[in-house]
Amino acid sequence: MLSKFLICFLTLAFICGQVVRLQIGDIGITFFDISITLIVVVWFLYKGGNKKWNSIFGKNLYKKFLVFIAVGVLSLSLAYAKNNQIDIVTSILYPIRLVLISLLYFPLRLLSQKNKQFLILDMIFGGVCILVIGFVQFFFYPYLGNLYHLGWDDHLFRLFSTFLDPNFAAAFFSIFLVFILELFFNHRGRARILFSALMIATFTAILLTYSRTGILMMIISVSIYLLLTQSKKVVFAGIGICMLFFILSANTKIEGLNPLRVASTTARIQSAEIATKIFLSEPLLGVGFNAYRYAQQERGYRSIAPRVQSHADSGTDNSYLFILATTGIVGMGTALFFLYGIYFELRKSVAKNMFLSKSFFAAFLAVLIGSIFLNVGFYSMILCFLIAFSSLIQQKKP
Repeated sequence: MLSKFLICFLTLAFICGQVVRLQIGDIGITFFDISITLIVVVWFLYKGGNKKWNSIFGKNLYKKFLVFIAVGVLSLSLAYAKNNQIDIVTSILYPIRLVLISLLYFPLRLLSQKNKQFLILDMIFGGVCILVIGFVQFFFYPYLGNLYHLGWDDHLFRLFSTFLDPNFAAAFFSIFLVFILELFFNHRGRARILFSALMIATFTAILLTYSRTGILMMIISVSIYLLLTQSKKVVFAGIGICMLFFILSANTKIEGLNPLRVASTTARIQSAEIATKIFLSEPLLGVGFNAYRYAQQERGYRSIAPRVQSHADSGTDNSYLFILATTGIVGMGTALFFLYGIYFELRKSVAKNMFLSKSFFAAFLAVLIGSIFLNVGFYSMILCFLIAFSSLIQQKKP
């Protein structure tokens, strides 16, 4: 009973996204962050004596992740020793958040088959709610300009749902789509009809975000999954539909609806240049994990007291450059070691044809590529969904 309650609580927090949020200076605390903390604490206090914990915690893969976090904390500590202008409390919160999100894997992994079925239904329900909110927002709240003073970009005529950002919304939907796709192939009858409708709605939502990165991630994730299941003809048909939509819906007069838009491309190139320069200034251990905002301010790339705050100041668009800039070559080495470990484990799961292994493998590769253009790899809500997704990989479907 407790497990189901906590799963429902997590789903509710996930649906709320960035909407239920408290901003205290540079610290943004969402209902989702608070929920993750409470869930992890309650779950571990209630079932911490389970003998199966040790076998999971002892896995080398999680140790690799903890090594990366340790390097990040070390880099932050050294950066703070050099520059006490860094808000150490603000900066340390993100590695703590990452650890808390990662810890969700263990209780979810140990759920009973019945509760895993409940988790799947809750993940579907959460995705559907975000879709519905997104469509309602698209038609009745198409402009985010009134929240510009709070640090959000003023997106126009784009679907962003509770993410308040069409790019991250599209990234989530691309993962959700491939998740639903495997469930579609694993069910028959009315369930398959419902999954078909849900896939069409998710596909439409991705297109309405007008996010090039999100659409690329969708094409990659779905294509890889279909190639793994020998459905090559569908791959080409899907890519053709996406290209046709872009041609028919393009509007060069509105920047956000122009697939060839220059402003966002230029901004990403500039962001990459800044991140590269910051990395080269501290190549070994970086400027401190999650201290990127202060590194930009120190070097004159951002104002210490900007007229309008931006949520983008604490990171850069490219996840790999973010790792290099904040943790240096050492941090990047540990991160790649960890990512290769995930890849290696997933290849074994796919070879064994385990439930949801192919779709998660496709989503994982899509996130790796999408992280070149968008900081998907460090977005909390997407990481949470991926962890819940990965916890369901097993020999038989629940």
